Amino acid sequence: MALTLSRFFLIPIFGWLFSLNYIYWAVVVVIIAGLTDLLDGYLARRLNMTSDWGKLLDPLADKLLLLTVLFYLGTYKYISLNIFYLVLIKESAMIIGAGILCLQGKFISADWLGKVTTLAFFSAMLLIPFDIKAGYLGLYVAVGLMLLAFARYLLKFLRSILTLGQGKNITPSGGGVSY
Repeated sequence: MALTLSRFFLIPIFGWLFSLNYIYWAVVVVIIAGLTDLLDGYLARRLNMTSDWGKLLDPLADKLLLLTVLFYLGTYKYISLNIFYLVLIKESAMIIGAGILCLQGKFISADWLGKVTTLAFFSAMLLIPFDIKAGYLGLYVAVGLMLLAFARYLLKFLRSILTLGQGKNITPSGGGVSY
């Protein structure tokens, strides 16, 4: 839980460093946040210390970090702000959908495609500030993967709504934390 909370603390540090044009240090903060995310997930599973709060806060920290980085990249003209808005709309829809399912006592676990999409976004975001062309290509791949992952989650959401009362959870292949 402490590692998850540390990621929330790192988000404004990233923004502060980026806005002061300390791009290298801002990227280091994103790398640290990513490593704490990996370590947090590993330790939670290894030590069997998962919690409902962790299942809520971990993806929220990831979403806020992703949106913050995209916002700064867009604001400082590294990328189009439209990408930030697209991700914001998608993440808002995911949060609303998760809330609806939560009220019904259900959840949809993150699947492998969502995890690959997150990895693609963060890989691209580490390269783009240095004007490495692969970062821009990676960003468009990440957006495509995000749209595909969103379509999969939407289908699972609709299936869950249509099967109200027939089961608690929908766990796609690959398992993962609740989303």
